[in-house]
Amino acid sequence: MSLSDSRDGNWLAVLKVMKYSPDKGYFTLHGATSEEINHYLGYNFKELALEMGALRFGTRAEIEDETSRTANQLAMVVPKGDLRSLAFAYTVTRALAVINDFGLEA
Repeated sequence: MSLSDSRDGNWLAVLKVMKYSPDKGYFTLHGATSEEINHYLGYNFKELALEMGALRFGTRAEIEDETSRTANQLAMVVPKGDLRSLAFAYTVTRALAVINDFGLEA
């Protein structure tokens, strides 16, 4: 998970997900949509992230008015120092993704 300053001085966390790569035969980091995460999480990721303390959640274009090639990356903005929200997002995008076999076809 990469962190940078958001436009309002908070932390912007880019959310990449551990997804199984059939070509490599193991899990690697990939971009994912909220809908994909909602599916393996069994809950609305955005709602839960906001409940856990995120200030904004969505693509970088939606939450930071980003226009570069990274504009479609899923991200959230949290208050500086909010380790709880970051730990939650890390658990969902890494551990739970692997536990729920994200990317493996049934």
